[in-house]
Amino acid sequence: MPTFTEIVTLKTLLITGINSGIGLHISLYLSQKGYMVLGTVRRNSQVPDKLLRNPNIQIFELCLDNDEQLERGFQHIRKMIPPDGLYAFINNAGMVVAGPATEISLPDYRYQFQINLFAGIHLIQLCLPYLIRYGTGARVIHISSVSGLFGSPFLGAYVASKYAGEGFFDSLRRELSLIGLRTVKIVAGSINTPIWEKQLGLLDKFETGNYWPYLQVANSSILKMKSESMPLETINKPILKALEHTCPRPSYLVYKKKWMFLLLTKILPVTFVDRMIRNRLKMKTPEIRT
Repeated sequence: MPTFTEIVTLKTLLITGINSGIGLHISLYLSQKGYMVLGTVRRNSQVPDKLLRNPNIQIFELCLDNDEQLERGFQHIRKMIPPDGLYAFINNAGMVVAGPATEISLPDYRYQFQINLFAGIHLIQLCLPYLIRYGTGARVIHISSVSGLFGSPFLGAYVASKYAGEGFFDSLRRELSLIGLRTVKIVAGSINTPIWEKQLGLLDKFETGNYWPYLQVANSSILKMKSESMPLETINKPILKALEHTCPRPSYLVYKKKWMFLLLTKILPVTFVDRMIRNRLKMKTPEIRT
């Protein structure tokens, strides 16, 4: 474990959700690039050994679905923020509630928004004094998703949380710029992480609903999407630009075929895209994935 003096000599980042996926990858990658990472996990039992062995990563248990527990957990984090402040908060933690938009329960919608939106907002409010203390150049980085720009069927709760995040972080960027702080979004397409595999079999609870004929192919679609997803290393370049560029872009799109995504979201008529998705689903071979 590094001493407090050693932490002071490095730029300090707070990253949420580092136990797996993008969070795990960027924590290890950025620690190798000379950053001190303060990382959060839901449970300490989830922490991979390679994080525990890394001297530039400090791990904190943080419950995102309970505001009081989140604030208590942050008390331990604030003790490890150096006197010169926090260089960046990377809002990475997230999860997916999948299913037909009209059949997902309201408590599940609320949980989706708590993890993907409200917890991040709460942490930004807690981190802000330490970002201001660091001064000009400190930044908030939001790991977003193309699902915040394109609404896929049967991901309505997740899509709604991501659309809300897009709007919130646009407003935040314009506000924080007034006090010299940066805000950057990394809008990621399908990256090879466990987030979608965790959905395998979960849609079976909707088998008595109106959309079961279309949901039966969900597992095979998830596995196919994973097999065609981008490697985690794809995120390296945009995360470094977001952290180190003096004037970073407001957002970086990370997508295998950017032209296809821009075609779907910016050029083709909405009614045409709707019809295309509907036809794919009726053929039970969905190919439009975000």
